Amino acid sequence: MIFDDSESRPNEEGTSKNNAKEQGTDNPRVYYHQTSDNIENIENYRVGGYHPVALGGTLNGHYNILHKLGHGGFSTVWLAQDTDKAKYVAIKVIMAEASEEAMNVEETGMDKVSSESARFGDFVNFPTECFWIAGPNGLHLAIVSPLAGPSLAQLVEATQFGEMKQEHVLGGRMAQRLALQITQAVSFFHNAGIGHGDLTCNNMLLELQNLDHLAPEALLKLLGHSQVEVVARLDAKRVQPTAPKYAIEPANALNLLPYWTGNIKIIDFGTVYSLNDPPKDLNTPFSSCPPEYLLFDKVGKEADIWALGVLIYKIRACKDLFPDIMGEDWEVLTQMEEFLGPIASQDGSPVALIDLHDDSTPSTEREEPLLSELIHSINVRKSREDPEDKDRKADVGVTETLSQRKLGRQDICGAEGDSREIGQIDQVQRREQLIELTVDGLKNGRTDLKVAVKGESVSGRISREEADLLIDLLQGALNYDVGKRLSSDEMLRHPWFSKNF
Repeated sequence: MIFDDSESRPNEEGTSKNNAKEQGTDNPRVYYHQTSDNIENIENYRVGGYHPVALGGTLNGHYNILHKLGHGGFSTVWLAQDTDKAKYVAIKVIMAEASEEAMNVEETGMDKVSSESARFGDFVNFPTECFWIAGPNGLHLAIVSPLAGPSLAQLVEATQFGEMKQEHVLGGRMAQRLALQITQAVSFFHNAGIGHGDLTCNNMLLELQNLDHLAPEALLKLLGHSQVEVVARLDAKRVQPTAPKYAIEPANALNLLPYWTGNIKIIDFGTVYSLNDPPKDLNTPFSSCPPEYLLFDKVGKEADIWALGVLIYKIRACKDLFPDIMGEDWEVLTQMEEFLGPIASQDGSPVALIDLHDDSTPSTEREEPLLSELIHSINVRKSREDPEDKDRKADVGVTETLSQRKLGRQDICGAEGDSREIGQIDQVQRREQLIELTVDGLKNGRTDLKVAVKGESVSGRISREEADLLIDLLQGALNYDVGKRLSSDEMLRHPWFSKNF
């Protein structure tokens, strides 16, 4: 695998009820801030923290480190070549203080899945080895997996903003293919008596052709050579062995898309559970959690179905259905009511939710659900470089964003305006511009709205026939009544998956 992108981009998919926050200390800052917002927090190179991995170094005697692939709140991930087998792999190195728990979770999850591994076919990316690293910051678990491509979340975002070549854009037919594969995998899980517990685009990687024939130099040329920043202490003292000499930006995994097979691989089995013994909590982001969990803490395989419905919408529309910009459950619940209609409480009466724009006033106005209009307005943009799309620029003015209205930019970024936080908020605001234009346009009856940030091209509107079938599928997967929610097998029989639009 490349990495669990839910760790490396915590703000992209949102916050979960049981979300693990990035580790830090109460001690004063030791190192200068890095200029890139795509580098892990250097302060976490400490006893109990990250292991300082060096490019060109070796792990476990036979894994040569070639490039960095990503990072998360509890790990860094590296591209390596297994010199014993002449194979490329990804190695996830866990923080020392989190390694023992990670080992227990990994073993438990794999025990549940591995006994049924033959039933999962080619959809699951199983780790091949685990080993321990004794370093200056403690004992670290390292998990080795087959090399795979970027996450589905990265593909969706790059398509959303037109940041890839036209042949790699996630169009309707490919979205349909991927949705089918994921639904088949969920069916395998459920028929084996297993719940996944965290079905998001971040936990889906793109399968690659075998790259072992490439020389390391050729693979590095494809990925782009490492961009590094010097690590320096605020007190000008020498950097201790607990930290690396250089901070390294991860490779652009999207450069591997020419080698994509067209298939996906599901990763991250730390959240799997027996359907006979569901957990009390989910680690799923709020944006993918079902209402029965957000409101009543109910967990079951129906939660996977809800997350699957949300995921199918995202890969078809290339945007979130219920984005949690501010990381709050009420934000997602309010959007559910906006798109799907009022949520009923356990006794059948409507749930009183807080209004999205004023957290002191309960929402009393009930509008018609907007899911149908939202799906009929799907328009997946082409690549910016597409010559046929030069004249289809949407000159749409963007109003003040929800995050700015709710908190104000200074409150979001902090009084000191840290450059890392500003960069992250700019990305959030950029995504939210699309969200806000969609909702505002639908409310005003503009179902033909081509949603775009000013200056970006759009195309690929969904057909009415496909939209009607997709609406029917998602209404079944996103039914508030868990007893009436579709099963994974029922979803597989839905005509949206087999129809050639």
